Amino acid sequence: MNTYTFPERPKASKKKHYVMVIPDAHIGYVVDHPTYSIPCWDIVLQALKHNAKRLTHVLILGDFGNWESLSRWAALRADQCFIEEDLALVNNRLDELQAITAKHGIKVVFLEGNHEAWASQFEAKYPAMRDVVNLKKRMRMAERGWTWVPENHFWAIGQQYFTHGHIAGCKSMTDLIKRTGVSVIVGHWHTYMSETLRTLTGEHTAQTFGCIASMDPPPPYVRGSVLSRVVQGFGFVQIRASGAAMSSYRRILEETHTELEDGTELRADIRACDRRYAQDQAIRDALRKEYGERFYEPGGQVVRTEPLLNGKLKNGQAKSGTRTNRARILRVLPDANG
Repeated sequence: MNTYTFPERPKASKKKHYVMVIPDAHIGYVVDHPTYSIPCWDIVLQALKHNAKRLTHVLILGDFGNWESLSRWAALRADQCFIEEDLALVNNRLDELQAITAKHGIKVVFLEGNHEAWASQFEAKYPAMRDVVNLKKRMRMAERGWTWVPENHFWAIGQQYFTHGHIAGCKSMTDLIKRTGVSVIVGHWHTYMSETLRTLTGEHTAQTFGCIASMDPPPPYVRGSVLSRVVQGFGFVQIRASGAAMSSYRRILEETHTELEDGTELRADIRACDRRYAQDQAIRDALRKEYGERFYEPGGQVVRTEPLLNGKLKNGQAKSGTRTNRARILRVLPDANG
């Protein structure tokens, strides 16, 4: 059973913070098949660039690399690559992040996930490999000026806590609140979930923002589990000077969602969440056909639509009627107010 360090109550801060949360990326390859979604990664970088001026932090919630080279799973050993190959790919992606965060003075916190923790297990078995598999050192955390948080430890900003989320006995977000007693955002689960619970210490919310991994096909160790049914996305958290936090989730619509090409299911789907990113040309074409040219940006990664009345538009204008939930898909806006 894994153990974890309970979070300590942070001191009050007079600063406001705006945080971008990057969940599990699982960057790597099994044979020639990527274990992460390259289009999703491009969207994450785009969102980071367009929000960089107001961001104070980027939090990487662990499992940034897939680290098949260190896996203890026998089913993967035949396909294992060399750790130097894993490191080269992961460091290239970290360099892309650093090019943006360093330019804008954004603090980066890397929370170790259970896949990074495979290195500790490998080191315990093969002590002579310590310098080779020390991921904190090999990913150049000190050189980058980034903060490394060990697995099952928490990072707190105001009243909002962050951790990877691989905690024994937790099978739901409610379990997570009961175990920690704080509002927490985690990775690990590869889906979107949000639960709020009133406890003796107040009302707390636990959330997970999905992942940017590719689980098609899912690796042997997640087949048949909830981790194989991925929801791709990331999130932002605004933390006020009082310490109170407000989060927003950004879902990515993967190109494999071919049932959305005619727009029918997509129209029903977008009302479930305020903001989503479409990375497939067929989805963007369906939206342009449905909502008109004024809502489409040629060559853009994503599409923007306006608030709807009764979910219908006529000649670019909403029909009169009762206002429904804002059904819209936003592109990443250059003014960072999207």
